[in-house]
This record gives sequence, C-alpha cells and structure tokens, in this order.
Amino acid sequence: MGGLYALLGIISVIGNLLMPRLSGRVESGRTLMRMALVVCLLVSVWFYLYPAGHPMLLPMLPIVPLLLWALAGGIGSPALQGYIAQLSAAHRGMLMSLAMTMMHLGVALWSGVAGFAYSAGPVALAALAILLFGSAIVVLRPVNATA
Repeated sequence: MGGLYALLGIISVIGNLLMPRLSGRVESGRTLMRMALVVCLLVSVWFYLYPAGHPMLLPMLPIVPLLLWALAGGIGSPALQGYIAQLSAAHRGMLMSLAMTMMHLGVALWSGVAGFAYSAGPVALAALAILLFGSAIVVLRPVNATA
C-alpha cells in the first residue's frame, strides 16, 4: 500500500511539472482545473462503481484510473492556485491564504460526509462524487466579463 501512495505522489508531481506547459494551451488555470475535475469525476465514479467482487480481467486495472486521478490533481490544483494568485497583485497573499483555508475546510467537511456515504455503499459514494465534482465544475465555469 505504501508503494501505491508513493507512485500516486510521483504521478502528482509529474502533473505539477506538466501544468505550466498545459496552462499555456488553455484560456486560464481556472479552465485547466475544470478539465482536471472532469477527469477526477469520471475516475471517481468508475472507481466507486467498479464491481469489487468480480474477477478482474487485469489485476492492476483499478490502479490505472487512480494514476489518472493523481495526474489530474497534480495539474489542476497548481493551475487553480496560479489563477487565484494573478487575480490581484495587491491581495495575492490573502487570496492564497483563503484559498488554502477553503481547501482544507472542504477536505475536512466532505471527508466526514464521505464517511457516511461509504456506509451507504458504492452508489452513494458515486453520487457524492458527482455532486461535489459537478458543483466545482459548475462554479469554475467561465465568467462573462462583458456582463
């Protein structure tokens, strides 16, 4: 299990290194984070609904989506941080501090909710993933600057 965590961490760092190259190809870090969240949503739903009791065609098949999830997280998180940092040079420190506070609060709060969903089964976990990732995708939609 420790080896898997190390591998996921390495893949996430690779995502961090790829982020600058990818961010130049999209509108903003906000867009890149939305793309990463779509990957995380799809992987999470697949992972939760994967039939654990069924024999696998390939024993390592569940690992592949986790690697994609780690890569997307490694790309999306710093992309969003970069987007937030450029919103206001005068308030950059406060913006970054608030962003990290909200991230930690979200992880703590929704980890507790996920614990309840876990006891309700894989469909509840998949539904929670759709709700949370879907909400984040909607919130990060492009802002109409002309309105």
